[in-house]
Amino acid sequence: MAGNKKIFIIAILIVFIISFSAQAEKKKLSGLNTQDFEDTDLSNVAWGNNPFVIPANAVPVSDLRLTGIVYGIEDSAAIINDQVVRVGDKIGYNEIVGIEKERVIVRNDNGLFGISFEGGRGVVPIRAANPSGGGK
Repeated sequence: MAGNKKIFIIAILIVFIISFSAQAEKKKLSGLNTQDFEDTDLSNVAWGNNPFVIPANAVPVSDLRLTGIVYGIEDSAAIINDQVVRVGDKIGYNEIVGIEKERVIVRNDNGLFGISFEGGRGVVPIRAANPSGGGK
């Protein structure tokens, strides 16, 4: 009799497992309709910037190192981080707005900064950005 109970229990378990697997194939467990997503053409989707990743060209103003200035009345150039730059050039998010005899003036979202040679004071804030977005 004990053998019949074991066979009966095993048979019930097999039927339960077969019926459960058949239901799982018919209906996705998540209940989401992914067919529309799978059929969507993603070839023309424009991806934006990831706000959690710092771009490779993001150079903090504190990391800018001035190693040379060629100053002229008509045209000037400077060497910052081993790059020759002129007014209007950018290093990361920092735009070169002026080249003087002893320093280079850069602008970024945080304001204006003067960069002098290493023997000097380094990076010195000239004017902070106006948080209200207005003029002076």
